[in-house]
Amino acid sequence: MRKPAFLVLAIGLLFTLFGCPQPTDSTPDSYTITFNANGGTGPMEPQTIVSGSAAALCANTFTRTGYSFAGWAISASGSVAYANGASYAMGNSDVALYAVWSTNPSFTITFNANGGTGTMYPQTIGSGFSVALSAISFTNDEHVYSMVGRRRRWRISANIWMVLSISWEAGMLPYTRYGK
Repeated sequence: MRKPAFLVLAIGLLFTLFGCPQPTDSTPDSYTITFNANGGTGPMEPQTIVSGSAAALCANTFTRTGYSFAGWAISASGSVAYANGASYAMGNSDVALYAVWSTNPSFTITFNANGGTGTMYPQTIGSGFSVALSAISFTNDEHVYSMVGRRRRWRISANIWMVLSISWEAGMLPYTRYGK
């Protein structure tokens, strides 16, 4: 009878000294990537990846007026470390990735009187934006102007500079007679 009591006492002493054996957790840890707009706007959900595995980063959903998304950095002032949708290998902690923005180029539209007189100031627009052109303020004492699409909106999307020239046609000028 003493043997079972001694065995129970010995096992109890082992658990007291070394702790109760814990079952092993076969579920790997997952960590979260938080996306920071870094000057941009809009929503973007965090992404969860299992530690030690890799996954494609969620596509950027942030926007910033006058800028294009260049990629993700590991600090707010860092350079691009990951492209949009690039593979990311998750470590053992949560991380934050910061949007990196590049300035969109801008273009200047210069107006040419093409033999007329007057001044029209250049207009500067950003790539990908639409802008209404200034009203025509050039004059010509011998001709009337015709400018196809003068009320149209122009879209500049290529890396170019532009000069818009007015076209003059021979024809009746507005005429006002004063006196006799």
